[in-house]
Amino acid sequence: MKRATLTLMLLLLISQLHIANSLANEITVKVVDIDDKPAVGLAIYLLPLDAQQLDFVKPASPVVSQSEKAFLPHISVMEKGMSVNFINEDNITHHIYSVSSKNNFSFRIKKGDSKSVEQLSSIGKVLMGCNIHDWMSGYILVVDTPLYTKTDQLGEAVIDVPVSGRYQLVIWHPQLKEKDNQLSQEITLPGKNDFQVKLNTPIINENKQKNREDFDFLEDY
Repeated sequence: MKRATLTLMLLLLISQLHIANSLANEITVKVVDIDDKPAVGLAIYLLPLDAQQLDFVKPASPVVSQSEKAFLPHISVMEKGMSVNFINEDNITHHIYSVSSKNNFSFRIKKGDSKSVEQLSSIGKVLMGCNIHDWMSGYILVVDTPLYTKTDQLGEAVIDVPVSGRYQLVIWHPQLKEKDNQLSQEITLPGKNDFQVKLNTPIINENKQKNREDFDFLEDY
């Protein structure tokens, strides 16, 4: 009976240590703008600095919709080598393209159709447009890590980091007026778990993706 009690206590202790370690590697990043308001839709990612192996982390492929003649979401994040899925939710044809370095593509997509662009292999910013509706624009950020997300409506982002060690915490937005459109700092895990960053410059939304001419090509384009 005593041996069974001791075994149970050890199991409980191991379970508590496991939970504590998992919680220790969950970080929250809060980003506010120059007016202390939540900065929404910024990419947040962690680059391992100690050669941590993260191959077992498998994020889902991003989905970019064409809805009401706009790219939704306006900004997506993905790990290099993954595919990105496009879904046309409009009742018209779009001609999606990118001329960004090695991640270039061009295709037509009719109403209700989907298209997968395979293995974007070059890290960095991918600017997308539509040859038919020239006001449409969107971005895909390709990163060399599976640890990424975006800030929510509260300006917060939560990332569960499965391997301890040193990481580069990077904050990115295409209109962030910083070098390479990003801010970064080195962090060590386990350690501090909550980070707050205030932007030094405003983020200007340069494109509302609004139909200015109310003009569409025929569906059989």
